[in-house]
Formats: sequence, structure tokens, C-alpha cells
Amino acid sequence: KVLPITAANSGRYANWADPDLFLFENQRAATPDFKSLLTDETGESLLGAFGEYVLAAGDGSNLPHDYIAAWVLGCVTGLFNKTAIARITKDWHEPAALWIACVGSPSSKKSPSGYQARRAVTDCESAIKESHEHRIDADMLDLERGGKANPKVEAAMAALERERGKPPRYLMGDTTPEALARTSARSPWGMCIARDEMSGMLLSDGSYKSGPFIPFALEGFSRGSYTVDRVNLDRAVTINQHVLSIVGNIQPDCVDSLMLSGDDNGLPERFLYFWPDRKKLEPLTEGMDHSNLHQAFEIIAEWGRRETTYFDLTDDARVTLDDWRMNTLEPHLAAENRLSGACGKYEGTVTRVALVLQILNWGFERAAHPELKRGLSEEITQESLLAAINMFDRYFIPQARRVFMSEPRSISLARKVINYVLTNREYTFQKRDFQRTSNLGGKNANEYQAAINELVYFNLIRRTNNRAGGRNEYEVNPKLIDWHSAQHLNRQR
Repeated sequence: KVLPITAANSGRYANWADPDLFLFENQRAATPDFKSLLTDETGESLLGAFGEYVLAAGDGSNLPHDYIAAWVLGCVTGLFNKTAIARITKDWHEPAALWIACVGSPSSKKSPSGYQARRAVTDCESAIKESHEHRIDADMLDLERGGKANPKVEAAMAALERERGKPPRYLMGDTTPEALARTSARSPWGMCIARDEMSGMLLSDGSYKSGPFIPFALEGFSRGSYTVDRVNLDRAVTINQHVLSIVGNIQPDCVDSLMLSGDDNGLPERFLYFWPDRKKLEPLTEGMDHSNLHQAFEIIAEWGRRETTYFDLTDDARVTLDDWRMNTLEPHLAAENRLSGACGKYEGTVTRVALVLQILNWGFERAAHPELKRGLSEEITQESLLAAINMFDRYFIPQARRVFMSEPRSISLARKVINYVLTNREYTFQKRDFQRTSNLGGKNANEYQAAINELVYFNLIRRTNNRAGGRNEYEVNPKLIDWHSAQHLNRQR
């Protein structure tokens, strides 16, 4: 990585090594453009009616299309991820559960982008709560008609009254295994954790009171029975179908510190990442009508309240999946890093996304044309699979590369520090100068010291002790100063 600068090692260059210009190379991978996935060159939707909604909602509400799509995809799975299963082979099944992380700095419009999808699911919950209460009332009436009160009848009525306050759910915010287990056990159709800030969910794993959330969640990525048996529970809780979707917002620093640091537990590789560049402010619009989203969710929720349905791949979809696995995913798997770990999950996750897209588009089409009453195909079609593969090729794999192959925080902060120093021509400085006068994003003195250590390592600066009081002072490599000045002159020309 060392790029030598030709100069005599005498005079002001004496005793200075050639600077390593690694920090001046473009280290950040290009951000994939989600909006380009929505339509082709002719304006035709590539993701069906779902894509049309995302395009209209992003443009009409001045919100990032990426985050809108993420929240719709994540939330809708809570309506059916226990009853809709992709059957790839006789013994390889994938539930329609997705783990989605919306990555972005504060005020990047992550939360408002998810409002409509969360509200649509909440409306669906209101419907099943009303149905639940009608059932309780009917059972209570049957007991009252059964004859005069006796201890058994009174106990049964008391149990029904307790059950009244525990209707089935689709969305959960509480991430303690005990609460999730109780709620999921009485929610036979689907379950999704929706968090406006996922850092709290990930931090809770270290607390005994919160219980081991991450092992619980990892088991819920697949499908099977699961039992939570803890001292603070009256009795063990068994979830016959432990399936869990997750969708939430998280800041880039928290991805590094809470998901990527420490031992690899397989959690981050299961997520699909939505991380757009910040959307610039635009003039206010009138907004848009989201009733089609709410109607689609209501239709899908009603369909999801059923016995388990297995969706087989059509013959051409099976051939397409095999070709994509062997030619696109296989080259990534040999690296044995986190990116390869994510790609190893994608051969199953792509069928989940295809199934979710198929159900979503069916719901939107039924909402737009209720008179047609077209049933939902119980096969994953070639069209749905190709749409999902396109999302992985052009968005999810590039985003995973961006997340997993990103540089350490000390490197990114070092790049900001040296650019600040050169731009402002502060060729001698102390660490505290940045804490007082700049806004480079360092959280504390330790982070700035780590960044300065990186600059010393790359021969961009060195320590001096010219200041009184013994505080460390640093000076910039004069070879770097001259190189930077030459680059500036070349740009002006």
C-alpha cells in the first residue's frame, strides 16, 4: 500500500519515511441504489405492485425507498411466517421469516419510513383482538348457560377472564425470551419483533433478567418447537412453531460494536441490510394515501389465519435457483469470512424473499381489484424468484459487502482527522485540539488517540514534545504536505 514520494531525504524531509497513502484511497464501497431495482428502463415495475407502492411512497413522502421497502417486507412476515413455508426439497424447508436491519445515522428518516407498515400490522392486530374477545364472551356465555355456579365453573370463568387480556399478536417490542415465548405460543400465524432502535434488543442479551435473547432468536430463524424453562416462569412455555422475524433500525457504530465485535455467533449473517446514503431534504409534498398498503395487509392477514401451507418451487424456478447457487453464491463461499457466511444463508433466504414478494404482490393486487378474487398460487413462481435474485445480486450482496468488509472505526476516524489537518493547514497539533474545535465524530479522547496511532503507523505524522507541560504534540510529515498541495493544484487545473 506504500506509495513512495520521490524527494531527497534531506532538509525538511530529513528523518521522515515515505508516507503510506492508504487512508487517501477510496475505501467505501459504492452504495447500491434501491430505487433502480423498482423499475426497468421502460418504467415497468420489477417488483410488481409492491415495488409500485414503494416507489410512490418514497417519492410522495420524501422518504428513502430502501427503508420503506425494508419495513414493509419485515412487518408483513409477522402476519404469516408460521403458516407460509417455502419447500425447496422434500427435507429443506424455509419459513417466510426475514431478519432486516435498517442501518443509518440519526435523523436519516428510518423511523418515519416504518410508520405505515407498523400501523398496518397494528390494525390487523385490532381485528384479531376483537375476534378473540368475541370468542371469550361466547365461551363465558356457554358456561353461564350450563347451570348454577360451582367452583369448577367459577375457576373456568376466571381462567377465561385472564385469557381475555392475552390475545394473539403479530408484532412485539419486548425482547425478553419469557415475554416472547408466552406471546408466540398463543400466536399461531406469525410473530415479528419490530424495534425502532435495535441496540437495546442486542444489549439486553447480557442481562440475566432479560435472559439469553440471542440464542432464543437464532432458534427462531428456522422452524421447530422450542421450550423456555426459567425460574421466574410459573411453568415451562413450549412454542410449537418457533418462527421469528426481526425488523428494526440501528446506527452504523452499533453495527460495529454490538453485531460485528467479539465472537461470531451467526447473528449478523442472518440479516438483510438496508443502508442508503442520506436522502437530501426536498420541498414538502402533500404526502400520499397509504390505504392500499393497509388493505393489502388486511387481505394477507386474513389469508394467513390458516393451517400451514407449503409452497413448492415451479420447475423453472428450481432450475433458476440451482444456477444462481452454483454460479453466484459458490464463488463467495470459499473466503470463509462473514460475507461468505451471509452468502451461505442466502441460498435459503432468497426463497423466503421470493415467497414474501409473491404474497405481498397478491395482496396489493387483490386490494386494487377486489372484484377479481384471484387466489394465491401455492407455488413459488419463476417471476417471484427472479425478482428476489435481482434484489440479492444488485442490493443485498453489495450491502453485505459494505457491512462486513468495512474498515475499523479507528481507520475511518484517522481519515477524517488527517483530512481536517491538511485542509486547515494545522501541521502541528495536540489530541485535545480535535475535541475542542472539530466535529469529526470521535466520541472521546480514547477514540482520537486510536486514530492518531493509526496516523503514526502510516508515517503521516510523528510525535514531538515541544509543548510545555509534557503533553504530546504531533507534526505532519512534510512529504505528505507537499503531496497534498500538489494534488490540490492538479484539481484546480
